[in-house]
Amino acid sequence: MTVPVTESAAVREAAIAQIPLRRLGKPEDIAVLFLDSDLASFIAVAAYVVDGGQTITTGNVFGRFLSL
Repeated sequence: MTVPVTESAAVREAAIAQIPLRRLGKPEDIAVLFLDSDLASFIAVAAYVVDGGQTITTGNVFGRFLSL
């Protein structure tokens, strides 16, 4: 059975250990206000990875979560 990362202390700590920023993300971490502003008017299509640096350090968007 799948356990949400926020409901299991062991899973949460394993996840945090793999994130270079050493914390889970928060809704405030997403720059929605910027993307909705005139400053981003030239951005047409983009995919932003919001993972606390995990992808750049491991090259794997899922880290070791698949083995938990």
